[in-house]
Amino acid sequence: MGQKGQKERKSEKKVLANKAINKKRGEQALARYYENPQICKQCGKTIEVQEGKTIAEARVKQFCDHSCAARFNNQGIDRWEKNRGFKQRTRKTANGITKINICESCGRDIIIEPKKRIDGQKGYWYYDRQYCDKCLLGLRQQRIIEQATKNGFTTYFDKIADGLTFGELKSLFSRNQYYWFRSVINKHARAVIKKNNRALECQICLFDVQVDVCHRKDVAVFAIEDKVLEINANENLVILCPNHHVMFDRGMIDV
Repeated sequence: MGQKGQKERKSEKKVLANKAINKKRGEQALARYYENPQICKQCGKTIEVQEGKTIAEARVKQFCDHSCAARFNNQGIDRWEKNRGFKQRTRKTANGITKINICESCGRDIIIEPKKRIDGQKGYWYYDRQYCDKCLLGLRQQRIIEQATKNGFTTYFDKIADGLTFGELKSLFSRNQYYWFRSVINKHARAVIKKNNRALECQICLFDVQVDVCHRKDVAVFAIEDKVLEINANENLVILCPNHHVMFDRGMIDV
């Protein structure tokens, strides 16, 4: 029993001595590593030897974390352009990150400001765009002409000149195209003003920077069998500035 106990004690001392030697060797190896450490390719920081990892594992690493690896490997790769079909840049602001897209048509910058998420949610949301305001207006007008051509005539103005009624014009558009329908009436009204050589200035204050073409008799009052030519008759059209337009619609003034 005594001899067995002495052997066990000797074995324990040997194990402890080996552990101490290994610990010292590990510390020396770690010191040598930090004398000439592995450097992250992206941020230039020293790649630390993580707890539970070996020095050899740190030596083969090229980046300190996944974030640096992604930044380095994605340089020059525009994944947004690949997935969406148009380029995007960003810049940091006090209220988040402002996105800068490039118009597909003219190449102008499109500034997209971040908007706060509702209901207390964190982060921001963006309304992504492919075209600037000017090009978007031109595309909408082009779509109107294409839709008119599809219905068998060159433009809606040609159909209106042939005696198109209010109801017939409305039937050419679906429910979700109400604003297109109203834009045709408004554009035709401006064409009537131009044809009659009327000055584009407010009939009350003579303001001419921005004017609206209004109807003395509201468009909504006309019946579906009434012709668009009656709605946009020259005597039914009034030219007003935005302020007097609002006052006219509210019945505060009479022209």
